[in-house]
Amino acid sequence: MVALSFSAHAQKASPVAAKIPPVDPCLPSFYTSQSTICQGGSAVLSFSPSSCVVTSTSYTYSWSPARDISATNTASVVVNPLVTTTYTITVTSSTGSVSSYSTTITVQANCCQTSTIPASKIVELNNDYVYNYGSTTHNDPFRQYPPGTTFHVTGDLTLHGDPGYPYPFNTNDKFTMPPGTVLLMDAFAAIYVQDGARLETNGATITAACNSMWRGLYVRGTSDQFDMHGVGTNPSNALMHNRIMHSMSGIVLEDHGPEFQLNFVDFLHNYSSMNIARNGAPVHTPSTGILNKIVYCTFDSDPTLMKAPYTYNGSADYWYSFAHIQVSGNVNGTYPYMVFQNNTLNHSMFGIRAYTATPLRLQSSTFSNFYLAGVNYASGGGPLPSVTGNDVLTLPGGSIGSQPNTCTFNFPSLPSYPATRQFTHDLTAYGSPLTYGTTGIRTDGSMLVDATSAVFRQATPVDHAAFQPHLQTGIHAVNLTATSNNFLDVTYGIAQDFNTAGTGIHSATQNLFEGCGAGYMFSSQEGTTGTALLDCNTFKRVSGQSVNTGQYFGIYVQPSFTATISGTGNVRNNKFLDGGLTFNGFQAIYNANSISPVNYQTYDDYIPVISQWVDPSAVNLVPVGYNYPNNNTDCVSGNGLPRQAPSVESSKLLSDDSQLDQNVPNPAHGSTKILYRVPNDCHKATLLVRRAMDGQVLETLPLDVKAQSSVLRLESYSAGTYFYTLLVDGSPVATRRLVVE
Repeated sequence: MVALSFSAHAQKASPVAAKIPPVDPCLPSFYTSQSTICQGGSAVLSFSPSSCVVTSTSYTYSWSPARDISATNTASVVVNPLVTTTYTITVTSSTGSVSSYSTTITVQANCCQTSTIPASKIVELNNDYVYNYGSTTHNDPFRQYPPGTTFHVTGDLTLHGDPGYPYPFNTNDKFTMPPGTVLLMDAFAAIYVQDGARLETNGATITAACNSMWRGLYVRGTSDQFDMHGVGTNPSNALMHNRIMHSMSGIVLEDHGPEFQLNFVDFLHNYSSMNIARNGAPVHTPSTGILNKIVYCTFDSDPTLMKAPYTYNGSADYWYSFAHIQVSGNVNGTYPYMVFQNNTLNHSMFGIRAYTATPLRLQSSTFSNFYLAGVNYASGGGPLPSVTGNDVLTLPGGSIGSQPNTCTFNFPSLPSYPATRQFTHDLTAYGSPLTYGTTGIRTDGSMLVDATSAVFRQATPVDHAAFQPHLQTGIHAVNLTATSNNFLDVTYGIAQDFNTAGTGIHSATQNLFEGCGAGYMFSSQEGTTGTALLDCNTFKRVSGQSVNTGQYFGIYVQPSFTATISGTGNVRNNKFLDGGLTFNGFQAIYNANSISPVNYQTYDDYIPVISQWVDPSAVNLVPVGYNYPNNNTDCVSGNGLPRQAPSVESSKLLSDDSQLDQNVPNPAHGSTKILYRVPNDCHKATLLVRRAMDGQVLETLPLDVKAQSSVLRLESYSAGTYFYTLLVDGSPVATRRLVVE
């Protein structure tokens, strides 16, 4: 061992103390196995009391920081930081002395492990190990060595169960990697767990030996259950995480493999971190019941740290992870879905990519910088195979303990899209189903998305037109139930597909669409007709940070699509807000299919509010037959029309005292007469004229509040369709259509 420099600091007593605790007269020893490690490596730190202290003296220990460390209260620990870290031990003796000692572990981000670690500190492993139930060591190569041992695997490593003992084994009979264990894998080497064997890791790291990726950890159908969990008893913050680094395939769970549970695993710089192919019941029933569950795991890739064959070759040639998780099996187990909870995924083409309709439950997880999709169910051609009859991707909302159960999808900023060979290839090869650009959630076929309380956002918005061809869509699905989600500054909040029969589940209620290019879009990608339940949503043109000055559509119906908007009852409680902006292009409901008008039924006194934001030739605003009721309880989430009745001022402006009639003549040429009436106590009346084709405001004309008509001069107007809106004291009353010949 190599001695490191340290500093000892006596802790002074408070001013009211009668006695200052003494400092030990003899200096102790503080050692580390190595002061410089590669990222993914580990070091042993060990404290020894002074030999001149009487043997009856006892000590307690406290280490900080309490992260990437095997324990915080022992004299010897293993540490495996990912960045350069200074560790401090505070030692308190039974005589009352308090001293602290520090050492710094320097971490090199991308280096060759076998060249950095002295050969004398690496244990070479054989290629096959058969578990021996009757042996003291069980022929477990990992438990024969202390925590923090580094092993080198030069070829494929296979772990077999004991053929002499019937399954299942005792729960202690398993290959176990102690805290801080490091496996250095040669290029394209693999680990296989099979024949009833069971592998459990506790703060271990499996990484590349030098400059090339290793293949993966294969958990075969004949193996026992598979556990990876962190060190420590805190259920939400392990002292030491497991790590899978620099691999081609990460962890591969093969067909009919065991149930699995992964807690506190860092998947770093892998081309793919998990490949789940297990189908049907496992060959072996687990020794202890566990869920198919991935919890508190981190998935990330840094192009500058990827290894061969994906080595960084400059700003125009680099690679991210293709997909952090790929699923091709049904993951059927104790529960009919896989639980994915409290995880973070960053920097990849796909966060999760599934090739079958695998039931998945997403809880309190964050997806960031996904360049094609956060979650993508794609068959690659043909219908998405159903695997359980319960084909649901669920984001349940609610809470987990005292914490809100919110999934967040943070879209890449425009400058961060990689202009690389990988992105160009993957966009061409896998992006064809992603018609609406980068997508938070995209599903094909019958897969149902049931999303509650999720957030889909672009944190650094620019004008949506600037994102071409990288449009950004929150959810694109054929079957969807979306409730109380926030869609913030993305190009499209929801792109709702419909099957060719126009059937399925299409529901969006109590959502906020803020600053989106289009909040909810009826898509004609598959079918051409359909009905969607849209109720209690808020469509807001801008957010506090939005810079989009182009057109905004609350509800958008694509050309050649025949849409029906339904509500919880007869009335639609959606709220439309233009943000009080003066620039052009706000359309509350836009129907690009002029042959099939959209009917939208709402309160009689709300129709004048939104009539200024629709084209009456394509959208029929249908009065329900009564005004907005007092104490309305239809919308309870804060989105949609407010629960309270309109104010007295608003009701007055929407009364029969305000009126806008059709201009005469219409069509018109040269000039036309505008007929209107405003309340006696009105202070200001204005006529706003917009061009129908793009919503551009052409002029704003003051009106005489005492008169009932005004002449609009049309000499500067080209032939076409226009809309004019009456505003009374700044509030819109009604909109009419004007045709100029």
